[in-house]
Amino acid sequence: MDREQTVALVKELSEKVASGTSIEIVQVDFRRERSEWVLEILIDCPEGVSLDHCEFINRKVSERLDELDPIQQAYVLEVASPGADRPLVRADDFRRFAGERIKVATHQGLEGRKHWTGKLLGLQGDQVIMEVDGQEVRLDLNNIRRANIVPAFDR
Repeated sequence: MDREQTVALVKELSEKVASGTSIEIVQVDFRRERSEWVLEILIDCPEGVSLDHCEFINRKVSERLDELDPIQQAYVLEVASPGADRPLVRADDFRRFAGERIKVATHQGLEGRKHWTGKLLGLQGDQVIMEVDGQEVRLDLNNIRRANIVPAFDR
């Protein structure tokens, strides 16, 4: 099973585990760090992420992965809050966090740029609307490689 298949499977398992709870699966990543593989699940909750939320997802996903045994190599499972620099992954994230200051990296450049920092104004159709340096910028959602909230202490 390759990296993308592993991420897709774990995302699906995690979302099933979280269904019926207030826990939202924000992002799943499977990457090599130094000499070990890390399977990371970022979660969020309207009431804030607690240690109990992380333990619940960790335990339930671990149980399912142990049953299925789909990952060949040894790995460390980490479940955490997305943190202050929360990634914006789904279209709904760009609606939900309108008004926040964000950083965006695109696959292809627009106006000679691939990196944008500004106020998120929202989402219209498939376009993320931002205010950057006093100008409105529209970025195609499918051109966004990475987007994160800029924590208030970075401003």
